[in-house]
Amino acid sequence: MPQTIPFSGFNSHVVRYVDFVATVVAIFIVGRLAWQEDLSWAAAFIVCVFVIALTMVRWPYGILTLLIGASAMPVFYVGVAGWNARPEHFAVFFGVVAVSVWHIAAKRRPQLNRLDYCVLFFIGANFLSSSLGSSDPGQTLKWALQNCLAVLFYFLIRVLVTDARLLDRAFRIFLTVAVL
Repeated sequence: MPQTIPFSGFNSHVVRYVDFVATVVAIFIVGRLAWQEDLSWAAAFIVCVFVIALTMVRWPYGILTLLIGASAMPVFYVGVAGWNARPEHFAVFFGVVAVSVWHIAAKRRPQLNRLDYCVLFFIGANFLSSSLGSSDPGQTLKWALQNCLAVLFYFLIRVLVTDARLLDRAFRIFLTVAVL
């Protein structure tokens, strides 16, 4: 049986004094950083953790709340490589990742119908025409990507809402977001 021997160095007055000084210095450094540096990323980090927790705990209602709530906030944006990324863009990205993980974990394959293939053909034709027939392909491909992100809402809602009970719940979430 292994035996642990207590380290008596922490009982030393010098070690406790050095530990106290290091703690005071660390608090001073963090306080100075909080006072002088831009900590706007901290709020975004907290929101991301909240969104991930909401999605994982209340599946699929959490992701439906995220998608519907993000679509109601188009005035907010974050500049990403010269593109104003809005909350619904991040929600669609996160939704696609969450639904993909859900399908992989459940070993399910989404069933596509004729309308889904028409929408996918529309997205492909949009990218193809933007890249081949445009005088400014970079700009039109950017718009095609934004259009694709908007159309992905259709696929996410269609995959998540599978019965009348979920449709009723999604509509209640929509009404709650609209009232707020």
